[in-house]
Amino acid sequence: MAAAVWWDCTGLHCPLLAKLNVSLRYKIANNARFVASDFRCWLAVVFCVWISLIVLPEIRRINEIVTLRNDVQSIAKVIERVVLPRHLTKNQQSAISSFLSQFEPHEFAFKLAPRSEEVGSYRVDFQQAFTKGGWRLSETNPLTYADNVQEGLSIQLIQTHEQAKKRENPRNPNPSVLLQQALGLAGVRLNGSGTGGDANVTQELIIISIGLPRKDSYVLTLPEDQGS
Repeated sequence: MAAAVWWDCTGLHCPLLAKLNVSLRYKIANNARFVASDFRCWLAVVFCVWISLIVLPEIRRINEIVTLRNDVQSIAKVIERVVLPRHLTKNQQSAISSFLSQFEPHEFAFKLAPRSEEVGSYRVDFQQAFTKGGWRLSETNPLTYADNVQEGLSIQLIQTHEQAKKRENPRNPNPSVLLQQALGLAGVRLNGSGTGGDANVTQELIIISIGLPRKDSYVLTLPEDQGS
């Protein structure tokens, strides 16, 4: 008997299944009428459409603009470093001189790559900043030219043997430390520093070496002319 009832309910004309289908269709129709009559549902639909058609494309456009701006800034930095001549701005000179003026003055000299107008102009910028900060240009060999000056900007502190033996005073740093801090505040890239002693030196001296512009790994080198 139970098997017969089960067989009849699985048939196409089972009254129980028919009632369930009618109830399901009724609920679906009621839900559809509720959604159609509820303004909140329509607001949700409109909001989703607005997000997909207006907001998302705008976000993508903003991201593209930000990416393009970053690319432009990167290209500008590359051009400035490998194409435009190096120089100190007025603000950089002011930052250097203001910092150095807070400490005891020191004596400095330059070691320069020869036959470069760009190196000479860069040297003038530094000399003006150091002088305004109270430092003195050495009267003995203030400018030295050498072919072996390394690329970029570097400094070397030359001390007497007595000064080299002294312990560092944090309240009165040596000229090399002061200069590194001053250049850092001004945003000037320093490519090297060192300290050495010399028996022939009677006074502490800081030497600023300015070589040709430093070549970065991403600089393109044009091929040589392969003319016949």
